[in-house]
Amino acid sequence: MSRLHFIHLDKSEENTQDLIKYFHLLDNSFEPPLSSYVNIEPYAEKLIRNAYVCISRDSDNNFIGLFAVYINNSVDKIAYLSSIAVMEGYKGKGYAQQILDYIICTAKSVDMKTLKLDVKKSYPRAIRFYEKNGFIKSDDETDSTFYMIKKL
Repeated sequence: MSRLHFIHLDKSEENTQDLIKYFHLLDNSFEPPLSSYVNIEPYAEKLIRNAYVCISRDSDNNFIGLFAVYINNSVDKIAYLSSIAVMEGYKGKGYAQQILDYIICTAKSVDMKTLKLDVKKSYPRAIRFYEKNGFIKSDDETDSTFYMIKKL
């Protein structure tokens, strides 16, 4: 496993179109597939407009994954991880850990005190990953989703 480098996608139409393409590449990396519960195009537009979005590449410039985190709640200082994904062929190799470590570092750098996310109840691998990284299930949940939080 090589060290990842991260490329921030700033607010532009070109980056919105790139993010849409990346989400389509990653669609089946989500459990269930992302397109089964969100409309990818408006979701990507919203993230580029409002979140901090990065793609990750390895030292050979292979696309590994991406994340989107909202780090703009300066009152409650709660960052919200909207999306994290790793390409199928790269799962289980420590890349998700590198991405999450980068997210935590980024959130701390803008003085966020808590990182919150939601995870599908049907995705035990992700739940274990977050628990291993110090996230705890909050009291909030829906029929299909757990909310998890981590103090930073």
